Amino acid sequence: MIKVKLNGFQNAIYTILTRKATIITIMSVFRVQFKVSFEQTSKKTLWLWGVALGLLISSSVFILCFTTYYKDRFYQGIRIGDLDVGGLTKKEAEQLLLPFQYPPANSTSIVFTVQNHNQSFASNPIPLQELLLPVDIEETVDQLLASSKKGTILYQIKQIIILLNKEKVYSIQYPVNRELLSETISNQALEVNSDGQPPSATLEHTNNPSSLVINPGEDGFVVNINESIKQLEDQILNISSSQTNAISQQIELPLSSSTIYHHLSDFQLEDYKNRLIKFVGKKLLFSPEIDSTNKELITLLNNSDKIINDQLLVSLVSPQGGFNHEKINSITTTWAEEIDQEPTDAAFSYDPSTLRATSFRPHQSGLKIDQEDLAKKIAESLQIIENNAENNSDPIQQTIKIIQAEPNITLAQTNDLGINELIGFGESYYRGSIPSRIHNVKTASDYLNMAIVPPGENFSFNQTVGKVDGSTGFKQAYVIRSGSTLLEFGGGVCQVSTTMFRAMLDAGVNITKRLPHSYRVSYYELDNQPGFDATVYSGEVDLRFINDTPGHLLIVSEADSANAYMTVKIYGTSDGRRSEISDYKQWDYTSPPPSQDIHDPSLAPGQRKQVENAIPGIKTSFNWTVTNSNGEIIHQKTFFSHYKAWGAKYLVGM
Repeated sequence: MIKVKLNGFQNAIYTILTRKATIITIMSVFRVQFKVSFEQTSKKTLWLWGVALGLLISSSVFILCFTTYYKDRFYQGIRIGDLDVGGLTKKEAEQLLLPFQYPPANSTSIVFTVQNHNQSFASNPIPLQELLLPVDIEETVDQLLASSKKGTILYQIKQIIILLNKEKVYSIQYPVNRELLSETISNQALEVNSDGQPPSATLEHTNNPSSLVINPGEDGFVVNINESIKQLEDQILNISSSQTNAISQQIELPLSSSTIYHHLSDFQLEDYKNRLIKFVGKKLLFSPEIDSTNKELITLLNNSDKIINDQLLVSLVSPQGGFNHEKINSITTTWAEEIDQEPTDAAFSYDPSTLRATSFRPHQSGLKIDQEDLAKKIAESLQIIENNAENNSDPIQQTIKIIQAEPNITLAQTNDLGINELIGFGESYYRGSIPSRIHNVKTASDYLNMAIVPPGENFSFNQTVGKVDGSTGFKQAYVIRSGSTLLEFGGGVCQVSTTMFRAMLDAGVNITKRLPHSYRVSYYELDNQPGFDATVYSGEVDLRFINDTPGHLLIVSEADSANAYMTVKIYGTSDGRRSEISDYKQWDYTSPPPSQDIHDPSLAPGQRKQVENAIPGIKTSFNWTVTNSNGEIIHQKTFFSHYKAWGAKYLVGM
């Protein structure tokens, strides 16, 4: 570290007094003053005033000359360390200090220490020289020169007089390398910091208080990096100012740190346990709530109920009192990720000559959970449980408020046909179908897909799907014909007609023809009761309706072969009609006949595979009522189905 000293003032006086011009000026002033004084008056007072005036003028001239000479120079008696800069200009002082721009070599090293609970940690020694940066010599000289001449002229005269007897010493302050200091402290913090472990509770078995396990927590520890940097910077500057090259030592500097308190006392643990017991065996049930009649949104929300059981409830109880809102918010975020849907803009185009849509994407309103409202309801429900001492195992029921977000482009904006919204929906499953049947379901679904039915026109399933044989892409699959299971082209097409029938029922269109199967087919009862199927075959075995809605209808049929699931959606213009199914009945049960073997050349000899379970015969019926927006009946029918008993069927290899 370089030190700066300011020297005595005797040379300055000598320099000024020995200048010829200065001496002549002073002598002239005195000569004139004395001459005037004695020639014009002999009065003592006038003579004294003359002397005083002469001294004042001579002092002013002296000060003027002195300040002019030292305007851009250091006063005599000023030193920077061992360097005498008295009388030097800024440029001369800069040249003199230039070799000391960089911190001098020093054998002193710094070690940063930190005390974590009962353990001590220390960084590797860092040379003091590495913690210092070079100085800007020009800026330093400017600052020192300005510092030596601060204050009023009288204050400076006082300092000049002091410098006559005592030198003044300035020191160069090398700036601290904050980047290295920060990096060193941060690395030390990474090794030492510990978040600790907040208290927590786990219910290992639901509704079992004895399985409640409480972790009392563990205190954490953290190094205060910013505070440490600020504190250590001053200490390092003080050390660098006091060290010399001859000193060799290792200095320990403590870092600022704090304890993160988590651990619960015995009293707190007991209180925490008593609170937790209240939540064992309790649960919260949340059901989505949306103010909308949009069938697609309602379908999206099906089976979206959420349950918070007692094992999750205990984790929401805060040991310090109240509840853990961070974990509550985590639950709302998770549910939002599962339920939220971004809105989708609609797209639609069609071929007027074929009345087939060439592209179609319905608009989809978005769904968004009101997470703030949900978090509030969870907290309120938790408070209800804690305040209610009754041992009631019934779940507390709440709703999930769903906000509907509208798309920028709706379906109605894409066309003038009246294809505006979803008005009918049907679905069915066909798990267990053989590959050729799955193929035929997809093929028939594709032929039905994108068909447009103008208002007032008749729809025929057979005409829309077209010819069913090998030339149109269908494969042979098992069909029921004349009481036998036979391989024919198009086995599985009735899966599509059945799904279409269910969509027609939901849409409330005028159904003019529907025939049930002669025998119960297990696929159609995977998700529904017997009696909601429709068979089709060439000729009059058809499924038909008249479009009695205000606009065109678009049929969208989709078959998911991987999951053996299909849907039929009917888009059009809603006129406010409502469809209702009521008074469903079953009667006249008959026992199934003996099982039947069916030879299948695709199976290995002796291989046996069951394809149909034995199903008893049954008769069913249900009433279908469609009302308009005024509640007046516009369609009312009773659909009857008479299913013969059906024996188990086995495929047998030949």
